[in-house]
Amino acid sequence: MISETEINERSYGIIPVAFRFSGLSLLLVQHKSGAWLFPKGKAEEGETPHQAAERELKEETGLQIERWLDFGPFKEQYQFFRKGKKISKEVLYFPAFVHGEVRLQHEELRSARWERVEAVPQAVTFPEMKKIAEEVTGWLLQSE
Repeated sequence: MISETEINERSYGIIPVAFRFSGLSLLLVQHKSGAWLFPKGKAEEGETPHQAAERELKEETGLQIERWLDFGPFKEQYQFFRKGKKISKEVLYFPAFVHGEVRLQHEELRSARWERVEAVPQAVTFPEMKKIAEEVTGWLLQSE
């Protein structure tokens, strides 16, 4: 039986941007579920949204923020069930130039890959993420 209890959760993520492959690229991570998206996670006590997003980026990918970009955040909202409880999830993504070598947190992630900015909307898994990818791609290509 499914409980009517609804839990609201919020997470924070980074849209990792770098110049690679002779052009602007974004890093996508593949979660254990198989979904391709941007790195994200929940805030720890006392963290600001930016601090949480930056920490999660480093934990999941080993990358560090070089420079925050002056647009966003981008909001993703979705619902799912966990142990019979309805979860309403909101994720805020902050775009930023990143640097470092990708080192995956294998407890949560299967893989990661850099995608040319133009290819990102087709490379992500979920419809909400595709909308964010299209917005980010449009902004980045307009700014180049």
